[in-house]
Amino acid sequence: MSIVKLNEMVESPSAAIGASLLDVVSGVPLGTILVNVYKIGVGIDDFLIVKKLSTFLSSMKNMEEEANEYLDSLPPEKRHKVGEFMLNSLCKAESSDKAQILGFIFKACVGKRIGMEMMLRLTSIVNKAFILDLVHLPEYKESSAVYSIAANEFINLGLMDNEVGGVWRNEPTWELNDIGLTLCKILEDEGWFQQQSQQ
Repeated sequence: MSIVKLNEMVESPSAAIGASLLDVVSGVPLGTILVNVYKIGVGIDDFLIVKKLSTFLSSMKNMEEEANEYLDSLPPEKRHKVGEFMLNSLCKAESSDKAQILGFIFKACVGKRIGMEMMLRLTSIVNKAFILDLVHLPEYKESSAVYSIAANEFINLGLMDNEVGGVWRNEPTWELNDIGLTLCKILEDEGWFQQQSQQ
C-alpha cells in the first residue's frame, strides 16, 4: 500500500489555509517568533505522523497489492470515509506501537478475517485503550475471577463482559466478549503479545 494511495483518499484544505495565515502573520515582529515556533511544531508533528504512517504501512508487508485491491473495490465515497477515518486514527494514536496495531487490524480487514464495521470499531477501541493494558487481553480469553485495572478498562472499552453471580458461582468473573476475542486473535496471529514479552 502506498502513501500516495492514502493521500488520494483524503484531502486537507487546512494546509492551504495555514500557509496563507503564516504569510500574513510573519510580517509582524511577534508574528515571526510565532511562525518559527509553529514551524518547529509542524516539523515535530510531521515527523511523528510520518513515523506512525510508516509503522502502519510496514505492518501491512506482503499485502500491499491486496490492500490496494480492497481500497479500489470500495465505492469512492466509502473509500474517502475509510481513508479519512484511518488517517485521523493514526494522527490520534499516541505511539507507533498503536499505529502497528491499527495496521494489523486493517490487514485483518483486507484479508477478510473481519468486516469493515469490526475494523472501524477495533480501530476506535485501540485508540482509546492504554496500550500496556492490551498486553493483558490473553488473560481473559476464558472466564477469570482475577480482577485487574486492565479488566475494568476492557469493560469500559466494550472488549469484555463481567458477570456477578450465576448458577455455579457467587463471585464476579471477567471474560472477553466477541469483540475482545477478535482483537486478541488478531494480535496473537501477528505475534504482538510475544513481541511485547520480549521488550
